Amino acid sequence: MTQRYFTRGFTIALIAVFIAFFFTLFLSASRSYLLGATPEGIATAENMRQTVESQRQTITPQDIFINNLLVSSVLFLPLVGLFIFITILLNTGYVLGLLSTAYNASPLMYVVSIFSVGGWIEMMAYTFLAAENIYILFLVITQSGAAERLKNHSWKTALIYITLLLVGAVWEGLLLA
Repeated sequence: MTQRYFTRGFTIALIAVFIAFFFTLFLSASRSYLLGATPEGIATAENMRQTVESQRQTITPQDIFINNLLVSSVLFLPLVGLFIFITILLNTGYVLGLLSTAYNASPLMYVVSIFSVGGWIEMMAYTFLAAENIYILFLVITQSGAAERLKNHSWKTALIYITLLLVGAVWEGLLLA
């Protein structure tokens, strides 16, 4: 008998990963924001703002899609990919914290604003892939249907991931235009 795609375990993994990713970004942004309170930090934040604004002038949806695909494809690697991606999220949070310093906004409001204007689409792509990674590891450890999940449902997660990354890149490209 084939399992449903959205099993209880996979749904729990989706929710837990989304919350963990959001808080990782927020905590990293907050730390970076606090470091930005020094004269050197303010200069670094202003430099980051100028760099980002310069990149916004030439970036295309294709560039955004390829970048997001490259940085998040590590999530296809069981367990190891999760740790690598957490490092990527910490770096992203650091940049968001610098930008919140440069724009004189709280890190929480800056991270929430990124999510509210379309960043959640890309974050959901990462969330689906990471949740699939974690859920399959759980099924392997508990010996309860990892092969069946891989055969019948993992391709769906990969399709959702690619679709969300593409939609997110187009949306982000339209917002930056």
